[in-house]
Amino acid sequence: MGHHHYLNPNDIFNYNFLDFDYEERPGIDAARMEYSFSSSFKTEMAYANTGKKNGTVAALRYTLNKWNYDLQLITGWYNNHPTIGAGWAGPVKDAGFKGEIQYFLGNKDSSDHVNVSLEGDYMFKKGWYVNASLLYNSHGLHQPVTSWDQVNLKLSPENLMPTQWNIMLACSKAFTPLVSANINILYAPGTNLLILLPMIQYNLADNLDVNLFWQSFLAEQAGHLRAINHHCFLRIKWSF
Repeated sequence: MGHHHYLNPNDIFNYNFLDFDYEERPGIDAARMEYSFSSSFKTEMAYANTGKKNGTVAALRYTLNKWNYDLQLITGWYNNHPTIGAGWAGPVKDAGFKGEIQYFLGNKDSSDHVNVSLEGDYMFKKGWYVNASLLYNSHGLHQPVTSWDQVNLKLSPENLMPTQWNIMLACSKAFTPLVSANINILYAPGTNLLILLPMIQYNLADNLDVNLFWQSFLAEQAGHLRAINHHCFLRIKWSF
């Protein structure tokens, strides 16, 4: 339900920015209905039962195209409290401009919570694609941590990133019809968290891809930027 490529506050059904194998996640019980009032105005309803306690997710979305922009309004229920959000996506000359806001009403176990994101992207003539995003998480960390255990990387629609302010830059290019690569760099000012996510893909056949993923996490501790951990993954994907 989100417009953004990477940081999607409006998508209350799915989210894990760090999960490169996202499409292979386990299935859940879900239903979705859509009705179009016209070519530019439609409504969509979705429901998912995650199987977890208080894990029901439901949403009603209205979408409208106006002034060459796709506009959306979302109301719903996430786990055990209501939520409302809005978003837009459209052009600014030759670049793309997108924004989303999602507000989670608090309950006896939590306070009100809001996620806001802005994104701009541009495709250069030689095939270079660049993307810049800004994310605000009202419940996020806003100062350096004393221990890496304070950083909650169990990402969810409420916890899009564990830090309050997040700036992300992404760049990708297809160098040949068979080889492409991209890199995502996320920096959280205040906390001084840095995440590096380069990836390269090689197409062995029409339905066979090989991907090499790298993930590096660095954070300020005791006044110094320290490497916390690094991960490397090799994935062979056969589509049939």
